[in-house]
Amino acid sequence: MYTGDTRPCESVIKASKNADLLIHEGTLSEDTKEYAIGYMHLTALEAAEVAKEALVRRLVLTHLSARYSDLEGARKLRDEARQVFENTEVASDLMTTEVGYRDE
Repeated sequence: MYTGDTRPCESVIKASKNADLLIHEGTLSEDTKEYAIGYMHLTALEAAEVAKEALVRRLVLTHLSARYSDLEGARKLRDEARQVFENTEVASDLMTTEVGYRDE
């Protein structure tokens, strides 16, 4: 499941239920939550709460604010999200990943 700009909503939770991968915006940190609300974005923690409620297997945060574009900023958002949903990572340019069924 891949989302765009949104606030936490039931339709995203429902659409991503039990997904292998949720690619979700995590634009801002909790210390700028009011700003996130005003501009219809999620915090990384809120994205993690969506992932947890939807019972997804993995969360990749994307659409980060430029204020978190360096490694330290990305880690801050990742760590915030991991407080709620451990299997979280932050997307990077040209990142690739595999999803789906594997016969092991």
